[in-house]
Amino acid sequence: MRSGTRGKWQSRTEPRGSRAALTAARRTQWLGSMVGMAKNQAVRLDDDLAADTEALALRLAQAACILGLLYAAVSAYWGLGSTWLLDTVGGSFEEQGRAGNVSFLLVAWAAAALKIVAAVLPLLALRRLTRQAWNRAAWVLAWVEAAILTIYGLVWTTVGVLVQADVIRASATTAERRALAWHTYFWDPWFLIWGLLVGLALVCGRNRRKPVPTGAGPTAALAMGEGQDRPRCPLSSRVDS
Repeated sequence: MRSGTRGKWQSRTEPRGSRAALTAARRTQWLGSMVGMAKNQAVRLDDDLAADTEALALRLAQAACILGLLYAAVSAYWGLGSTWLLDTVGGSFEEQGRAGNVSFLLVAWAAAALKIVAAVLPLLALRRLTRQAWNRAAWVLAWVEAAILTIYGLVWTTVGVLVQADVIRASATTAERRALAWHTYFWDPWFLIWGLLVGLALVCGRNRRKPVPTGAGPTAALAMGEGQDRPRCPLSSRVDS
């Protein structure tokens, strides 16, 4: 009698256990699919953010390039023998320029050439060069450029503002004060803004410079850092929720 009752009890409980196991398996499968979808969505959002950051870095580098080329154009203009705006520089530079000194013309053309190289360098640093040594050299030189331009512009702009505010006493003629004002509010801030643009472009483009070998597949791209956590740009328009 007991054995018959036990068999009926087992026959009743086995289907319920099977259904519970099946339900648990389905829940596990559903949770796995949801987790997979969430991971894929996160990867897509990260890729979109990385693309926006790289585009922003390129735009900043282009803006820096335009500023550098304009500054080079001014030096080339003086190298051609023109004297316009020389009074805004002042000192021996103005005197030699107005006198048409050959050494002044050579210095002006050398400055123009150097500014052209400095204008193009950030764009070159953001490119994925085929040789890692070239890539690293351009990157280091671009950071050196950003540091020099920013520090030079910041120091002399600050000194000029202090002079204009009479915090620093400077005995100067009217012409010299005019040149100091131009340096304070125009020439030196130009260097500062140029350097800041280069620095921000490099910060936003840290991942862009990584070279990907020609014909490389997804595995090589992952090895070079594609699809992994990328550095975030402080100027990126997207905000992680």
